[in-house]
Amino acid sequence: MRRMIFISFLLFLFVGVAYADNFQIIDRDSGFYIAYSPVYCDGTLQGYTDKYGRIIINLPTGSHRCEVIYRNQRKSVTLNVDGSRDPKIIYLY
Repeated sequence: MRRMIFISFLLFLFVGVAYADNFQIIDRDSGFYIAYSPVYCDGTLQGYTDKYGRIIINLPTGSHRCEVIYRNQRKSVTLNVDGSRDPKIIYLY
């Protein structure tokens, strides 16, 4: 039993911590939500925004370069993942 607890503890130490942060993406010019758009962070698809431009992204803490495909254009944004529960508003230019 002690061995199992020790191994679990070691695994916990070596696993990278990822947080699920909430983002809402809005077009700066029109004020419209960026709905149903794919979001790529660090070259990996993180998911799609909902009809209100919201997405939950699970990444390790820190700053991540991401791309949002909106109207057949790739828009670059920087998302700061900090583990807070507050939604973060991101404006696309």
